[in-house]
Amino acid sequence: MFGIGYVEVLVAGALAAAVMAGLRWGTRSQWIDVDERWPVGVEQAHIEPPLVKLLGNLPAARLRAGSPGTWTVTVSRSPWWTLLPVVLLFPLGLLFLLFQEQADTQVMLRPVRGGTDVRMIGRTRASVRDTVGKALLDVAAPADV
Repeated sequence: MFGIGYVEVLVAGALAAAVMAGLRWGTRSQWIDVDERWPVGVEQAHIEPPLVKLLGNLPAARLRAGSPGTWTVTVSRSPWWTLLPVVLLFPLGLLFLLFQEQADTQVMLRPVRGGTDVRMIGRTRASVRDTVGKALLDVAAPADV
């Protein structure tokens, strides 16, 4: 009476493939290669604490200190394709949610004449790069009196 036929399975598969394609190409959470340099007119001692706080509070990110003025930000995410086995193989498919992709980015602060040179190099999400760039603009902006 409530049997599932081949047509239903094909329709469900086509729907799942359409959702996966929409998630794959419709999101901005793609990995990008970053090699950005921001000259900031603030001394390193003043920019370092807020920048470290920002990097430490990024979602799905882990911050590790390196040499003085250098940090490594590791960003994790679940790939888009993990949703398909979760749906098709539920409940065993929930194990696919444990699979994570990781990317490392180095953030370096170097003192230069008239301020600090902030460099970000590596692989990360576009949102991480944009967040750091906006935060540096906020820190470097002159205070309104």
